[in-house]
Amino acid sequence: MDSRNPEGDLWDKCRAALIGARQPKGHWGRAMQSCNYIKNRVWHSSTGTSPYKKRFNRDAQLDNLRVWGCICWAVLPKRFLKQHDDRTVMCVFLRYSESYLKLYGVKEVATGREFWSSHVEFQEHVFLKPSTEDVHWSMREYMFDP
Repeated sequence: MDSRNPEGDLWDKCRAALIGARQPKGHWGRAMQSCNYIKNRVWHSSTGTSPYKKRFNRDAQLDNLRVWGCICWAVLPKRFLKQHDDRTVMCVFLRYSESYLKLYGVKEVATGREFWSSHVEFQEHVFLKPSTEDVHWSMREYMFDP
């Protein structure tokens, strides 16, 4: 795309994130949010600063950045827990929180439900390999593919 078109550049990053993490096309919105989150926090040569620093007059903290679409293990919110349920479940990392630094939006692999968790352990080198069907998320439909 044309380098003067920032929206085109963002679409390219979104497409690369989807392909790199082997995520279904239905996750393009989450990929776009994450790419935009990162874009607003890194230095731009045209302005000589980051959009975040320009708006808030301080540097953005970058230690919460993770590889989009990677496998992670997240603690379930109490509202999802029943007695004797596992508290930690395998998920896919899908988005950042704009309000809280260490809060991540994840999607549980076994059930497909999305939730926010601040207690997440990332495996940034491991991705799920989806089947051709990207409607249902289940353990049988995915294989680990490092």
